[in-house]
Amino acid sequence: NKIADKYEASIISKKVEGVDLAILKIDSEQNFPVLKSNFQAIARGESVRLTGFPDYTIGHQPLFYPAEISGYRKNNHGVNCMILSQSINKGQSGSPIIYSGKVVGIGCFGPRDPHPDIASKNWQNAAVPIPLIKSIPLIKEKEE
Repeated sequence: NKIADKYEASIISKKVEGVDLAILKIDSEQNFPVLKSNFQAIARGESVRLTGFPDYTIGHQPLFYPAEISGYRKNNHGVNCMILSQSINKGQSGSPIIYSGKVVGIGCFGPRDPHPDIASKNWQNAAVPIPLIKSIPLIKEKEE
């Protein structure tokens, strides 16, 4: 039984101070499923779904956890992050935050995150909103 395929990928985003996130390009001709994104700010108190593979075991499906937008806060680098009511745990970092079937952010910081901005529990539930992700500069491919 084949569980999963492995694909080569390359980082296509530049480093952005205060955002622990890389945008990857998968080197494959395969059509992968795509989730649409929502560029509007989500109001405090709105219900979202936190996805991911906490305590992943081969063959498991992603899990979806209910959460609410608790608010927004700027980290030490001035990045405006969404704060969720649910902790982002190992296996959920880098996973989409879903609102009305669309991606509104990417979970980035959790309770075990060694990131220097995570000095208190206030940053254990932080996610980077889609508009910020869309503004991350990409690395230009070399002209041949």
